[in-house]
Amino acid sequence: MNDEATQLVALVASGNKIEAIKLLRKVRGLGLSEAKDAVERIASLADAQRELQPRVRVQQASPNSGLADAEVQRLIRAGQTLAAIKRVRDLTGCGLREAKRAVDTVLPPHLRDHELRVLQRWLIASAVLVAVAVIWSAYG
Repeated sequence: MNDEATQLVALVASGNKIEAIKLLRKVRGLGLSEAKDAVERIASLADAQRELQPRVRVQQASPNSGLADAEVQRLIRAGQTLAAIKRVRDLTGCGLREAKRAVDTVLPPHLRDHELRVLQRWLIASAVLVAVAVIWSAYG
């Protein structure tokens, strides 16, 4: 493959379709519509190739292993549960649900209850705003 083709594939793979279209227009002298269609075809072929490749499962560390981190412990003691969950995810590569469950297991109960109350208040406030918007649009 020549340099332009390699660059084109790299641009499409990185999601930079506009630059890929510009490159095709410059190198091949294509019109805008033709270049766009070509880039879309390349992108669909790349997607199909990705689908055919075998799935490689990345070995992740256990979310509980992130709980031993001093920074995570400090964040939990400070009541910064969201930051602690993010740190566990960064350390272990686990998903949001797994990291939250791990942090919740060591989180003091009064902090878990506080978060639940905050969430309930937010849901109530959202429902009130939706009701006001409906009434406003019906009678406004």
